[in-house]
Amino acid sequence: MKVRSRSSKKKPNMSVEYAPTDSLVPYANNPRKNDHAVADMVAVIEAVGFRVPILVKGHDIIDGHLRAKAAKEMGMEEVPVIRCDEMSEKEVRLLRLMVNKASEFAHWDLDLLEEEFEMLEDDGMAMVDFDWFPQKKVAATTKKQVSFEAVEEDECNECPRCGHTWN
Repeated sequence: MKVRSRSSKKKPNMSVEYAPTDSLVPYANNPRKNDHAVADMVAVIEAVGFRVPILVKGHDIIDGHLRAKAAKEMGMEEVPVIRCDEMSEKEVRLLRLMVNKASEFAHWDLDLLEEEFEMLEDDGMAMVDFDWFPQKKVAATTKKQVSFEAVEEDECNECPRCGHTWN
């Protein structure tokens, strides 16, 4: 996919600043539904801190709706933001969709992924609920161990939360 834009040639402002959490306005037409994932994001932020700034134009959230919800849940008064005020509305719309879609452009090396889960467990890190993971079914046992079960390539899978299906 090729996307051309005049602003891609400009050097964007990448300064991180802090904004009051209550001042951020979620995008009303956000097609990503993530209320079910707030507790998982809270767990991640508690484990490693708030490390990925929220992208905003004015007070409107472009990217970071889930992080903003988690911050509110945690009672954080301020969150890190990167302002994208120089972007046009069309560019904002494209960026909003692309930052959410970008993770689907790559694939997982399942052997390396399993090693990462094992290292997290060995380090005593709290596990998040990975039962939605498409390439392998991942389940945390009561002992916080992670087990893997390969999914047949022709098997149709469905997310139990949103109903999205994939092969």
